[in-house]
Amino acid sequence: MIKQTQVTFIFIAFLTSCYPHSKKYSNNEKKKIESCRNNWVYQDLTQKMDLKVLLYLEKFHYDVSSFPNFIIGVTMNSDTVGIIDKDFDGIINKNEKITVSPQVWTDTDKEILKPVFWVNKKSKINDLQCSVKRVYYGRIHKK
Repeated sequence: MIKQTQVTFIFIAFLTSCYPHSKKYSNNEKKKIESCRNNWVYQDLTQKMDLKVLLYLEKFHYDVSSFPNFIIGVTMNSDTVGIIDKDFDGIINKNEKITVSPQVWTDTDKEILKPVFWVNKKSKINDLQCSVKRVYYGRIHKK
């Protein structure tokens, strides 16, 4: 029969063995995403684009910082792109089809408004950020 002290010891051993792995995983994912995002090329959108949405992060304000809407989507040519939009208000669901049109952004807006940095618990979702090579400044329109 297992005594209370043995159960406590096993539980503490389990917690301490899990913590370094989860922290290491989190740090590795963070470094991976930082590396991917550093390679993003930001561009003005020059023509309308239809997308199938893979991920949507709604714009928000935190303290004195503002973050625009951010979408990762797939184009009709099967390119995975990022879209940032400062004006759209609403909800967009995964797999929804949207249109993005060109919108003039000031140099100040481009410098200040960047997508929020985020790390998901699931590596596969984080990999979406690594599949993006170009991020376009645009205006979201729901169909």
